[in-house]
Amino acid sequence: MRQRVYLSLPILLLLLPLGACSLFGQKKQDPPPRQEAPKPAYQQTASQPSAWRQGAGGKAKTPDKESMKNSGYSAHADRIAIGQMESQAREGPSAAPQIAKFLADASPKVRARALEILSDFGPKAEPALGRIIPMSRDIKPGIRLAAVQCMAKMGSPKAADALEQRLKDPAPAVQVWALAGLNKLDADDCTDRLEDLVSILVKHTGPTAEQAAEASKLFNCCNKDVVDDLRQALAGGDERVRASAARALGYRGAAAKAALPALIKAISDPKAFRVKQAALLALAKFGPSAAPAIDKLIKLLKDPAPRFRELAAHVLGQIGPAASAAVGPLKKASIDEQATVQAAAKRALAAIGEIKP
Repeated sequence: MRQRVYLSLPILLLLLPLGACSLFGQKKQDPPPRQEAPKPAYQQTASQPSAWRQGAGGKAKTPDKESMKNSGYSAHADRIAIGQMESQAREGPSAAPQIAKFLADASPKVRARALEILSDFGPKAEPALGRIIPMSRDIKPGIRLAAVQCMAKMGSPKAADALEQRLKDPAPAVQVWALAGLNKLDADDCTDRLEDLVSILVKHTGPTAEQAAEASKLFNCCNKDVVDDLRQALAGGDERVRASAARALGYRGAAAKAALPALIKAISDPKAFRVKQAALLALAKFGPSAAPAIDKLIKLLKDPAPRFRELAAHVLGQIGPAASAAVGPLKKASIDEQATVQAAAKRALAAIGEIKP
């Protein structure tokens, strides 16, 4: 006797699609292959970190020196070190050993500032010379310049060989300080070295010319060739070279009296303010010899720029009693709206003998 199999309704519903396929001859199709969903843009692998994570300071990238420099951390560390040095420098030359320790700092800015401070100590910074001489051969021109400048101002015979080597330095600014340092040690060839320095000043623009003018302070000699070269440079076209030439003439003082007409002309230049200021400061160093400039200086007491009014009064005071023609304008300047002009005018009147100091 055949047995009947009774199926529940849910099972029948599940089997119905299979039966339909077999009845109508359709094959069962394979499901489509599974596709991985695209990764969001903010995800990255360990080997290829995204720019976003790098910029946000994540751990995906180890920061290099350039990124640290751009981040400002290096500049902040420099400020801390320089602040420490300047605080120690207030103790005077006795702090030279402590300042010298910063010459081993990783930052060129810190090393350069340490050299500047030590150069202000002069001969008393000699204990640091053992660290300074190797720095005069540094790959960075700025460090070499600061080191040679420091040795030049120090005036130690122990630095003579190192200074001699820097006469052929690739950077002309380093050469001028080597010349100045050797001249300070031995002034027998003063004029020859000064001519070499002035030759560099007139041939180079910008900072090199300014360094040459500053280094010329260490020379106590002068000759006609030097004055002529500087006078021609003062009449040139580059403003920084002209200003540097004026400063160098000022350091020669009355020995450069032949350049007075050029300096007087320069203080009337309406556009070259840098040259105008340098020429006024140079005339102040001429003292009474600058008397031919009195008329132009009186006019400058009414200049729109307070700085030039102040410097004009200062030069008149350096001229002294010979500037008596400027007493009236100086009295007006003594009530100028600018306190610095007032002070300069009162000092000038005292130097002329018109009022008590």
